[in-house]
Amino acid sequence: MLKSIALTTVLLGACGSPAEESPPDADPGSPDFPAPPDGEGIQLHASATIAAGHEEIACRYVVLPDQALEIARFAHHYTPGSHHMLLYPTNLTPDQVDDSETFDCTGRGDLHQTGVAYGGAEPDGELTYPDGIGMRLPAHAVMLLETHYLNATNEPVDADVRINLWYATQPIEVEAGTLFFYDWHILVPPAPGQASATMRCHLPQDISLLYATSHMHRRGVAFDSQLLRDGTDPLPLHQSDDWAAPTPSVFWPPLELAAGDTVEFRCDYRNDLPNPVVEGESAATNEMCIFIGGYWPKMPADDELCLADGDAPVLSGSHTCQESVNCMLDAGVGNWVGGQECVADTCAASADALSRFVVCVDRYDCWGDQSCVAFNCSDAWSACVDAGC
Repeated sequence: MLKSIALTTVLLGACGSPAEESPPDADPGSPDFPAPPDGEGIQLHASATIAAGHEEIACRYVVLPDQALEIARFAHHYTPGSHHMLLYPTNLTPDQVDDSETFDCTGRGDLHQTGVAYGGAEPDGELTYPDGIGMRLPAHAVMLLETHYLNATNEPVDADVRINLWYATQPIEVEAGTLFFYDWHILVPPAPGQASATMRCHLPQDISLLYATSHMHRRGVAFDSQLLRDGTDPLPLHQSDDWAAPTPSVFWPPLELAAGDTVEFRCDYRNDLPNPVVEGESAATNEMCIFIGGYWPKMPADDELCLADGDAPVLSGSHTCQESVNCMLDAGVGNWVGGQECVADTCAASADALSRFVVCVDRYDCWGDQSCVAFNCSDAWSACVDAGC
């Protein structure tokens, strides 16, 4: 039905074969972006030649050193030709991966990411935490380095991506995390169709927000986000009308968010294709709507990814959760447009139940498998059946 809304869905899709990359730590850096000196950090590196007119996404598992790392600053640089790069922690062990292999991210199924460590959609950028705050990475941690290249030219492009991880010079007292709120419901009618996608994500604890930014594809014309707090007016967070290279909103001193607050974000789209556009992987043929933020202290993964109970797209149709699920099944597993049309028809009172059910079914890859749903998602299905309008 819908594409995976677990973290595997944030991998922006590919056509063509995976890029041939160098090992991520193959050299000491480049004149344009040197690696940290020995003992001060490490550099992860990927490079490729992208054929004319190709969109490619490549992944490589990277095994970190044999001591736990405390990271106080991330920085990156990439040459023209990369649409974005992302670095994910995983729950894999070194013996489960081949860290010399580059592969197509979209062809492996579950890649075992457990959050987002760092990412960038501009050629240069960095994230520096205040003293005493940083990201912890365990010894022998397996990270997933993802690089997405989109070459719209008529000539091959040599693409190079580098990430520096700078060690903390004093002990980390508070662990930082990354918000990666991903709206899995997007449906834009054929050209000249216009549409919006809105999602709300609830915060279970107090956090300090250091920066916020957005991610859309080329039909995205505006991004808006705000903080909703009972008894107060909405507080603007991050706005942008630049889908390709949005400028992050930096909060200094950090913006203090409270348990019970809600982050609401919206993407506006204008379609230039003769067919509907839905949420999905390809920067050329699908769309995305993502709110990204650096914050501390770190929350559980489902809260970082807007996958916890109560987190859901904003819907305003007339169908109950059960009616919408039946509609999806009638549309057929793999019918992404039909599935998104069914979601769009869901009423507001059933939105949370539908989101909880879809998250569970995608997490366990249960679409079209009733026994899998019964074993893994019975509570979510019961809540869906009970939800009304």
